[in-house]
Amino acid sequence: MSALQKKESNYLLWSKIDGLKPKYRLAVLLIYKEELTYKEASKVLGTPVGTVKSLVSRAMKMLRNDTEISQWGM
Repeated sequence: MSALQKKESNYLLWSKIDGLKPKYRLAVLLIYKEELTYKEASKVLGTPVGTVKSLVSRAMKMLRNDTEISQWGM
């Protein structure tokens, strides 16, 4: 994958993340962008660790189901 293709795929991925409902988007951002642990993210969100894991899992499933993103093997 060329640098341009990688940049385009990253842009596409983050634009799709921006389109998630806020509760899913925030969980994904805390875990993958801010690199918090699930425990740290649960404190920020004020929810149990299991809820954070579920939110991230569901968000990733939504992103994987997007045909444009699926072609990059997410």
